[in-house]
Amino acid sequence: MDPTYKGFSVPTPSRARSGGPNLRLALLIGGGVLALIIVIAIIANYLTPDTTTISQRLLYRIDALNTLTDSARSDVTDDSLAKINADLLIVLASDSVALKKVIPTAKTTTELTKIKTEEADAASVTKLKTAKINGQYDTIYKDILIQKIETANALVTELYGKATKSSVKSELVTINEHLKVYYAQLKALQ
Repeated sequence: MDPTYKGFSVPTPSRARSGGPNLRLALLIGGGVLALIIVIAIIANYLTPDTTTISQRLLYRIDALNTLTDSARSDVTDDSLAKINADLLIVLASDSVALKKVIPTAKTTTELTKIKTEEADAASVTKLKTAKINGQYDTIYKDILIQKIETANALVTELYGKATKSSVKSELVTINEHLKVYYAQLKALQ
């Protein structure tokens, strides 16, 4: 039998593939690994809690508490309450600075502006002004201060449960201890 087809020359044998690397297979495996890494990163991002709002709320709450204690310095008449207030003011100022070092300030949004307004608590300021006129400033101030410390401590505890950085957790433990000390002192005045 003639190996030619209708008089054509014998076909030249093509080069057989050697056992070298298969580029298509390598690209397919590399793409699969890259896709797997992207999927894992997306899942990790969804599973990591977003603490931006709560941490900013805590910053605002500590600042508001600091402002409250500072504004009450001249109005408090009870010596024991005045001492607690002065000590708390100093501790809050240092805690606020330390907290701002470990929690970065977020970009201002309408939600954060709303939170800042809530934390300023204009109702308490009005209540204290009325109490000053009525001669009940110390009693009302002590009650408001106890309530503010309770809410700040609750927020510290909540953020501690969600925080992932050890520096943030360490600072939250310190603030928690400070707030508990002054809360106990204020409760003892009653």
